[in-house]
Amino acid sequence: MSKPNDKMADTIGKRVRSLILENSLVGSIRFSKNCKMMGLEPNIVLCIVAYNPRSPVVGFKARLVCPHFYTEVNGKRYEVSDKPDNPESRRPKILAILARF
Repeated sequence: MSKPNDKMADTIGKRVRSLILENSLVGSIRFSKNCKMMGLEPNIVLCIVAYNPRSPVVGFKARLVCPHFYTEVNGKRYEVSDKPDNPESRRPKILAILARF
């Protein structure tokens, strides 16, 4: 049995995509399908997160609370919506986990 790696998640996250058509849900589903083909049992997790995006024009931070999806395989969180060069400290902060499916 193979195991997923961060490179596989990064490959999905690198593609240019529309925010409306391809968001964290679509990326998580695509990553989940790849894991299933490898014989693993992934879980897609729905949660509420807080982002602290910095405004490029003014330079201040504003807190943004919104729904988010990620994939969990063997207890490890895989973010496919992140940019690969995004440091761990800039990931969204999970406020509440709503469902796993």
